[in-house]
Order: sequence, then structure tokens, then C-alpha cells
Amino acid sequence: HKTSSGWNNLFQAAIELPEQTAEQRSSKYLRLAQISEDFIAAVELYGKLIISELNCRIKTISHNAELGGIAGGKKFVVQGILFKVTHDRYISEHRGYMYGGVSPKEEYAAKAAGHELKGSSRYLRYFLSNTNQGSDGAVAANTPRVPMQVVMDYMGYRLVAQPWLPLQKLVYGSSNAGSTIHCSNEHVNHVMEQAGRALHLAPHHVVNGGDVELSAATDVEVHQGHDGRLYLLDLARTFPPEQPKAVNHLPLCPYAVFFRLMRPE
Repeated sequence: HKTSSGWNNLFQAAIELPEQTAEQRSSKYLRLAQISEDFIAAVELYGKLIISELNCRIKTISHNAELGGIAGGKKFVVQGILFKVTHDRYISEHRGYMYGGVSPKEEYAAKAAGHELKGSSRYLRYFLSNTNQGSDGAVAANTPRVPMQVVMDYMGYRLVAQPWLPLQKLVYGSSNAGSTIHCSNEHVNHVMEQAGRALHLAPHHVVNGGDVELSAATDVEVHQGHDGRLYLLDLARTFPPEQPKAVNHLPLCPYAVFFRLMRPE
């Protein structure tokens, strides 16, 4: 049973394998492919069960409300995997719904989940590049890690799944919609600035009881893990949004900045 952080440990251990020779590269990427196939199979098995029971009073896998967060949707944890079923959540009488405003728009919530996979893929590609590897070709120990992710559509619902991570401390970004912003770790600030430059993301200023500069969206997070690794997550808003009023061929939505984003290219 791959419980607790087992899936993550398998993936990170494979990422850390050297790839200096052709034999090492073949062994490493075969291992990554095997882990990915096993993870996808587990996500499909439990994901179908979670979605099938969404409207059931008695569930095999219970919704975990203690995980918090606003934009991620309904969260479930099983066999060391965190599942987030997309949902346009009601915020307040003044704000309305997270994505739709006056009425829920589940398709917008699903679109935001797709952006999370896009952002994760681009950051992962960058952090696995030669600039972040040691002399043996392995990923450097202090390089932020992007967890495995699967986006799954089933019965009209969409969910995002990733391994349960051993998170200890938030060191970059915000987990409470910008009320508190972390950026005091100089190493993390530097690597995020370099990553932003590679992805063509300009540093920008955020006011938080003072003027701080970030090289990613405010709600993109980097955490220090209990295992000593750095973890990069919540990447749905990796790329900047279009100006809603400048896209005349699309319906005007006040909260389009959360889902109508520019393409990576």
C-alpha cells in the first residue's frame, strides 16, 4: 500500500536518479514511466468511486473539509493521494461564486483545474533542465519539486489528483488569498525569479503591509517539506490572465482573471 507520502517518495526518488550515461537515463525514465502508470491506475480507480458517490449520503471515501482552501474544490484523501473535485464555490453575498459571480459556473472551475496541469508541466520541465542538475545529471537537492498530477474527467465532473506531500512550512506565496505573503527565503526567491525568467513571467509588486516582489502569481506556493525538499504547488494561475474588457469576442465575466489565462507559448 502506497500510503502517507509513499507515492511522492517513489516519484522524488526516481527524479533524483542520475542520468549521466545512456544506461542511467534509460533506467531512470523507465522507472518514472512505471510509477506514472501505477499512479494513473490508482487515480482512475479511486477517482471514479469518489465522483460516483458525490451525491450519495453515505460515502466510501469521505470529503475532508479540514484541508481548507477556496479555489481547489472538494478534497478527498485516500491511499496517499489528494483528490480535488472541481467546484465553483459560493464565497459571499457581495462576491457571489468564485468563478461565475452571480451564478455558479462549473465549466470555469474545470478550466482552472486544466490550467494547473499546464503550469505544473512547464515548471517541471524547467526544474528538470540541465541548469538545475548536478555533475551526475541528477536534480539538485535544493531544486523545488513539482508533484505528479493527473486531471481526470468522469461523468461530467473533473478532478485533479496528486500525491499527499509532507509539507511543513510555507516559504513563498500565499495560502490565504494574499492576506499573508511569504517571500523571506532568499534561495527560493532566487530560483523562482530564474524560473519566471525562463517562462517569460515578469516580477511584479504586491502590497502586503509593505511592498514585496514576486516572480509568480500570489497564490503559487513553495513549501519546505518535512523531508528537506522544497515543493511547488497550486499552479493554476501560473500564466497571466487576459484583460477581460479587451477580449471582445468572449462574454464579459468579472472573475475571468481566474480561468481565462494566456497560453504558455
